[in-house]
Amino acid sequence: CFVKPGVVLALTTSDPEDENYEVLQDNLSRLRHATDVRGRKLEVIPVEQPEPQWKDDVRLAMSYINFYLPNGGVVLPSFEDPERDQAARETLQQAFPDRKVVQVPAMDIVSGGGGIHCITQQQPETSTK
Repeated sequence: CFVKPGVVLALTTSDPEDENYEVLQDNLSRLRHATDVRGRKLEVIPVEQPEPQWKDDVRLAMSYINFYLPNGGVVLPSFEDPERDQAARETLQQAFPDRKVVQVPAMDIVSGGGGIHCITQQQPETSTK
């Protein structure tokens, strides 16, 4: 997720045993080697993913990158992982110093298959005909 031109947040894990490790490391590598339209290297800010949780033997798609940016704020999910929730809040507050970061419990949303950003998206108008 781009914070501003040339600065991007990237989900990561430091656990080589995690099933997402290789994909997230590949993503980090690609971002660190990428340049913007003017040929400048991107500044990449890693954000450690929360500890994995499952529902009905399916890993939940939990990401601190799935946040919402209202006017003057950041609505950031929390995942009942106090250490990583706090680290994510601090990282996003540094990335968005002019915004107020508010963290909200997101396990019910994630269990239903979505995230903070997902539930803020537009809904199509329905026809009453």
